[in-house]
Amino acid sequence: MKSLIKLTLLLFLLPVFGSNLAFAQFEGEIRYAIYNPTNQLGEATGLNVTFTKDRIFVDSNISMNVMAGLNARGILVRNDLNDFVVLTTDGDGLKVAKNELDGLVNLMNRMQGKPENTQRTPFPWDEKVEETGATKQIQGFNTHEFILKGDSPGEKTSVWLTDGIKVNWGLLLDAKW
Repeated sequence: MKSLIKLTLLLFLLPVFGSNLAFAQFEGEIRYAIYNPTNQLGEATGLNVTFTKDRIFVDSNISMNVMAGLNARGILVRNDLNDFVVLTTDGDGLKVAKNELDGLVNLMNRMQGKPENTQRTPFPWDEKVEETGATKQIQGFNTHEFILKGDSPGEKTSVWLTDGIKVNWGLLLDAKW
């Protein structure tokens, strides 16, 4: 059976689609409600992303397995301190400096036989993303619909994107993982 997850959300285009370094920084919160129409309970996954001048906070009502033994429900990206704080489901936090994370990724790559500073495999945009041409206004922003194709046949997600919100992605732009 085909699974279709419809996201009727306000999302923003990542700098992959082009960026302008001289822009007004968005500060505020974007709330996501992610629904799966195949879920008979109709429950939504909540995801809140808060942007300030130097920080990005991502919080969710579900926990995710970040790595073996570490479940997290949120992450604070502190561009001004060059680190990340992973919030666990127990209410604790794990602070990781960007250079420590880079070192861990390099170590894991070496253990897997990959050379240090290996470039990630580029995302297959042409295979996985389709622009539908549909547009609509969401919260006063002009948005365009994109279909993201999953790994299983028939698996897809509808996402509405806008380039009307500019944020400072900071450390996330330099991510090697």
